[in-house]
Order: sequence, then C-alpha cells, then structure tokens
Amino acid sequence: MHALSGFPRFHHLLLAGAALVALTAALMPLQVAAQTPEVQAQIRATLEPRLQGGARIDAIRPSPVAGMFEIQIGADVIYVNETGAFMFQGNLVELTTGRNITQERSGQLRAELEKAAMPM
Repeated sequence: MHALSGFPRFHHLLLAGAALVALTAALMPLQVAAQTPEVQAQIRATLEPRLQGGARIDAIRPSPVAGMFEIQIGADVIYVNETGAFMFQGNLVELTTGRNITQERSGQLRAELEKAAMPM
C-alpha cells in the first residue's frame, strides 16, 4: 500500500470542509441583514399594508432559518424572507429536538407584554 493512497479521500474531505465554511460565511450576512434599516424598511413597506385590522410590526429579528426573519406583531410571530415577498404563519419546529421555536417565542412575548402591562 502506498503511503499517499488515502490522499484522494482526504482531499475530498478537505474540499467538503472548505465548502461548508464558505456556505456558512455566505449565509451569515442574511442573519445580520434584518438588523439593517433598509431591510427592515423593505419588510415593513411590503408586509404592513397587508396586515389585518391595521396591525403594526413590533419587531423584526433573524430567525434560526437562513434568509427568513421573525416578525413580531404583539405576541404573535410570523416569518418572512428579507424582502417581505414570502411569508408563512405557523409553527417553526426544530426537527432534531422537537423544539417548537414559534411556541416558545410567543410564550416569551406574552410574558413580556403581561409584565409591561402590570401596574408598578
């Protein structure tokens, strides 16, 4: 057996690792994008006119899904892409753990709103 016979396999692993690093680096700006005023303004301009009853967006945050953002309307949570062109309303579940991210976040928001409404 030649000393370098495993090199092609190592080379493929090295390329796969480099591709993973590149993909992660490429997706990171998407998570940061929601924090820019331009992206938030785009989402608000596209989504708010379509909300029922004149509801307003309280907050825009990155979601755990690359390219999707959490939109807070009171204690409700919906998800949109960075332009606001695509939306889904429902439960975002992390399949590996079964964790219902939407339910957890809505519970946190309800608790914050209740605490803020309590008299001092």
